[in-house]
Order: sequence, then C-alpha cells, then structure tokens
Amino acid sequence: MIRLLFITDFTEQFAYRLLKGIIEYSQKSDQWVVSRMPPEYKRRLGFNGVVKWAEKWKADVVIGQFDPDDDVTLFRKKGMVVLAQDYIRKFKDIPNITADYNTTGRMAAEYFLARGFRNFAFFGYNSVCWSDERLEGFRSRIAEEGLEKNIMVYTGQSLNQMWHYDSVSLSRWIMGLPRPVAIFCCDDNQGSLLLEACNACGVRIPDEVSVMGVDNDKVLDSLSHPTLSSIDVDIEKGGFEAARMAARMLKEPDYEGEDIVLHPIAVESRMSTSVFSTSDSEVVKALQFIHSNL
Repeated sequence: MIRLLFITDFTEQFAYRLLKGIIEYSQKSDQWVVSRMPPEYKRRLGFNGVVKWAEKWKADVVIGQFDPDDDVTLFRKKGMVVLAQDYIRKFKDIPNITADYNTTGRMAAEYFLARGFRNFAFFGYNSVCWSDERLEGFRSRIAEEGLEKNIMVYTGQSLNQMWHYDSVSLSRWIMGLPRPVAIFCCDDNQGSLLLEACNACGVRIPDEVSVMGVDNDKVLDSLSHPTLSSIDVDIEKGGFEAARMAARMLKEPDYEGEDIVLHPIAVESRMSTSVFSTSDSEVVKALQFIHSNL
C-alpha cells in the first residue's frame, strides 16, 4: 500500500482530474491511500510543519503546490518521494508535474486567427510559470502573422487572490480594448472571472469580446455566463504517469524521476467564442452556418 499526501487546491477540477489518473494507476497496481491537504492548511502549519505531519502520517509520496522557497528536499531526507505540481516556479531538485504551456498558447492563437480576429488580449498572472509560458506561446503565434502590436496584456492579478479581482482596474482595461477582440485567459478560473467582469461592464460576449480559458473545468465552464470555451489538457494521463513514476522511485531509490508533461488536446468550443470576426455580415452568416453544421 502506498500512502500519498496530496497538497493542492481542491476547489478546481484540475486537482480531481489529476487524482482520477492516480486512482486509475492504483487500481492496476498497488493500492493507494490519499490524504488531501488544502494549501491554506500548509500555510497554517508552515512548510516544516507539513514535513513533520507527512512523517507522522507515514506518507510514502508527496505531491503538492510548493512555494519557490520551500526546501522540498526535506521530504527526501525523510525517505519520501516528492513531486511538485506547477504553481509559481518549476523545481530543479525534484520532478515537476508541468505542461506544454507554449503549445497551449499557440493553440489558442490558432483558434482565434482561424476565426478572423485581428485584435487579441491575454488575461493572467505575472511571474507565474504556467501563465507566462502560455502568454509566450500565444504571442509568438500571433507575431508570425505580423500582428504582435495587436496584443494587449493584463497581468495585474495576484495568485494569492485568484478568486477575486480588482474590479476598477480590470474594468478600465476591458473598456480600453479594441473590438471585436479575442481574449485568451491563463486558466478557466481567470476566464470565468473575466466573463463576470465583462458582464458587469455591459460588454457583449461573444459579439464584442470572445473569451477562452484552459483546463476544460466542465463545472466552472458550464456555470459561467455565457458558457466558457476552454482548451482541454490530458490531465488524467498526467496523473497516471506521475503515480507510475512515483511507484518506481519508491522501488528504485537511485532513480530520481523526470518531469511529467501534460499536453493540450483540443479546444472545447462553447458560447463565449461562438462568433467570427469580420465586418461583412453575409460572411458572418455563412461562417456561423458552417460552424453550426460541421
């Protein structure tokens, strides 16, 4: 039996999809027992307190969202295997559960370019690896079309306040965007917040602003108004591979593991992007008909 301490934000479907992959692996091999710890509990205990808690609980594997200054090697010194779920920075001392963020950004750009958009924007965080790299991919694909000057970026969000936003500054940014505009959000949570802010500003979605997120959180995306389009990622497969690697690391102490990379699958189109950008009304009708009857 393998005992896993999983430290992550369980208010999002990403964590449950990752856990689903871990459970799938456990059903095909050794049985796993999972203790779920929210990041807030980690902040209360302090990092050293979490290490002591994991040791007392006799954890074999720890997967978690760690801060850059957390000494993650302490888990190893206590005989535990540890993997970092990308949060702010990737770690060099331990394997990371990360993703091909650049390709994800390029996929979003490709989707919007194919629909005729000439104005683009990005809504995310500053100095957070998965947000920065998604922006980099989004920007690079648009630049290939000679439209790099047509991108506006908002990264004023704080990762510590991911469920809230500064309504004044964000509303000012939204109202200053050229229209129609295609906005790529760093994840579904930010996509949902942006839709809320656009609705509060009286901006019509998707007619004036087209919005896309990442991770295909079906609960959050369906509750958003309008429903949020999102890029699906092979999260369950990543959880399966992470569990398999952790089990090998337990059996082979000299094996240090390697990064688990999640890959984008496809765009799940919903109402927030159900529009094409062109000034020709007849072309719009034709494109909408084609899109509806593919």
